[in-house]
Amino acid sequence: DYNMLLNIANELPDIKIKIISKTFSKIFKNLPKNISIIGYKNITKFRLSDLEIREIIRKSICVILPIKNTLQPSGQSVALQAIACKTPLFINYFDGLWDKELFKNNKTCYLIKENSTAKTWAKQIKLFLDEKVNRSHIIAKNAYKIFVKKEPYNNYLEEWSAILNEN
Repeated sequence: DYNMLLNIANELPDIKIKIISKTFSKIFKNLPKNISIIGYKNITKFRLSDLEIREIIRKSICVILPIKNTLQPSGQSVALQAIACKTPLFINYFDGLWDKELFKNNKTCYLIKENSTAKTWAKQIKLFLDEKVNRSHIIAKNAYKIFVKKEPYNNYLEEWSAILNEN
């Protein structure tokens, strides 16, 4: 939900937000100064390798993934990339959330209630950033453990591991 993402960024003016998107900058003009769009070699072609995306996710403090309420599973690959990189994930509950065992608030991710406002998202993100005892690593590791345990495709998991472990 690009509108929600923009609203969240506006609520967090002191936090740098990187958006990986080939359409975001085409939709929105005059972005706030805390937003940077990455992934372009030029304005018309989206060019990031899987390894580049992995590094961006690994270096991120967290991944913010607001999804429009739909029955269709959405955001799956981004969420799983964050989990595979053990990066804390903020995602909202929506009707098409595909794995309710994997996505449990404050256990494997930060699950924002459906129909929450950008202020609610921003408040949760600020709490996460201000935590004295950083639970985020435990939460991200819990998600990773469940993901690995549930993953039925050995070759798929091996391919992900190879990508994650490349230098």
